[in-house]
Amino acid sequence: MRNRDDRSTSGRSRDGRSEKGYRSKNDARINKSSQRSSTEGRPPTTGRRDKAGRTNKSNHSSGGASVASARSRASRATSVRHDTRTGRMVFEAKGRKIYEFEQTDKDITIYIGAPSFVKSTSELSCNITKTHLQLGLAGSSKWFIDENTFGPVDISKSSWNLGQESGSNVIFVYLRKYNRGDHWETALHGKSKGTVRPAKKRDS
Repeated sequence: MRNRDDRSTSGRSRDGRSEKGYRSKNDARINKSSQRSSTEGRPPTTGRRDKAGRTNKSNHSSGGASVASARSRASRATSVRHDTRTGRMVFEAKGRKIYEFEQTDKDITIYIGAPSFVKSTSELSCNITKTHLQLGLAGSSKWFIDENTFGPVDISKSSWNLGQESGSNVIFVYLRKYNRGDHWETALHGKSKGTVRPAKKRDS
């Protein structure tokens, strides 16, 4: 004769519920509990969420890369090269020659192409200070060179003039180095708030 306690059949609990279903529900509760515990201690997700709730994982490194890329493009926009034909150094912006220069231990000479319509120095304006050079058309509010010099200048022994080379107008700027023996990597910095651009024909 069977014991009354043994009446429950295999797969069914004493209260009449399916043992298999009971185990499934219990396993589901265990899984949820394990998921909660696995997320505890995890650092919060950074970034913005879009409308669908997805996290934008972009970080500041992409911004740093953009800045580096911009600086690289800026450095490629200007360059200094050696002209083997004349022996001078040539400063270029975006592949276009802005001026040429050569130097000794005492001074530096800058050669700038002038517009063909300029006939005398009275049509030009040039300001030389200890640390800055401005050059443009007389009476114009815009300078086609407005830059800091690479090194300090002795103003009392500096000058400028208008002449010709190979049939073209050229402005000669003579800068006496304040510190004799200094080597200038270039005549003008090209990094100040001023501008360095080719001279253009006067507005009519």
